[in-house]
This record gives sequence, structure tokens and C-alpha cells, in this order.
Amino acid sequence: MAFTALSGVENREIMECVNLAFSDYPMPIHFTEDSLQGFFEASDVDKELSFAAYAGGTMVGFILNSANLYQGEPVAFDAGTGVIPAFRGQGVFSGLYAFAEQALRRRGIRKYYLEVLQQNERAKEIL
Repeated sequence: MAFTALSGVENREIMECVNLAFSDYPMPIHFTEDSLQGFFEASDVDKELSFAAYAGGTMVGFILNSANLYQGEPVAFDAGTGVIPAFRGQGVFSGLYAFAEQALRRRGIRKYYLEVLQQNERAKEIL
């Protein structure tokens, strides 16, 4: 498994992974490149602070983050996280999160905020 920032990754590749990762969720998501870009802008996603996991050259997971000041402290907000169904339960999220945590700490970010849908039992189990 390889991990990288999304700063050099094309939106089409991110879109394909996001759509596949959310294809079986209670509220499936399907982005076009334009709607993904709109989501990035509306959520203030920072591709330098967002990350992907790759297996065999294919993106299999992602964490989309925005960053800002909250109560005077630099913080990151999870705008979206997912792992494609075929790679769930294989430690992709754990490895990706550990990679992201180190990168965010290097940028002075010590707090991280995440919202999880109540219907997302898999995510609630991890938290």
C-alpha cells in the first residue's frame, strides 16, 4: 500500500474512487468531475492536506480534508473519507489515517473533526 497527498492527482481519478467507495452506502454518492469540483470548492477541500491510498497503482481509498482556524487553533475537517468495497477490512483506512495524521501534524494541525452518518455502522465501529 502506498499513500500520497492528492495535490498532484487529477479530479477524474479522485471522482472514480469516491463514486466506487460510496456506491453501496445508505445514501450513495455519484459525482461528475464538475460536481466534484463544486464539492471541493463548497467544502474548501485542500488537496495538499487530502490523501489517497494506492494498491497496485489504483486508488483504493481517500481522505478529503479542509483546514481552517477554529477557536484560534489550526484544525482539519474531514470532508469525506472512503475505501472501495473490495479493499475494506484490509487496514487501508488505518494506514491512510496514520499517514494523514503525520502530514497534518507537520503542518501544525493538532485537532481533527469528523462527522459520520448514523446509518454508517462500519464507520461508527472504527470510531
